[in-house]
Amino acid sequence: MDYIYKEKKNGNRIISIRDKWENALIEFEQKGNQIDIVINYRNEKTTKFSLPIETFEKVYQDIKNK
Repeated sequence: MDYIYKEKKNGNRIISIRDKWENALIEFEQKGNQIDIVINYRNEKTTKFSLPIETFEKVYQDIKNK
């Protein structure tokens, strides 16, 4: 698989990871104390999920430490 990692700034920090073969995209955007995770598949927004930064960091650490 071929992934493209891209960081943008438009007032908020956005990190996008694209699987160009499946035309799929996952974006992580920080908005204040929240992280919004948006998944797009074949040019359609399929899921948006928001969680506190502390929870996102805990999940990341749990995955990293396994």
